[in-house]
Amino acid sequence: MSSNNSAQFNLFYLHPKMMQELHVQREEYRNRIAVSNELYQIDNLEYEMMNWFDYWHTKEDITKTLDFADLLQQCGFFPAVSLLGKPFWFC
Repeated sequence: MSSNNSAQFNLFYLHPKMMQELHVQREEYRNRIAVSNELYQIDNLEYEMMNWFDYWHTKEDITKTLDFADLLQQCGFFPAVSLLGKPFWFC
């Protein structure tokens, strides 16, 4: 897989449900985000993505209750995440 494809594929890890279902660890997440950040070069992306990870990773099982409306409410706190999430979540 090319680095551009990897960077784009890694955006699926933005969704909290994907983080929990795939049991992504913090360092693995950081490495995936670094690949995406090389391509997109958004200010504060890595910092906000790690905060996003910490925020959602500490929640109880969200796989049954999380929908797009829930994510929309949270996007305002993470502008860089929102910028990347727009194509997927319409934030």
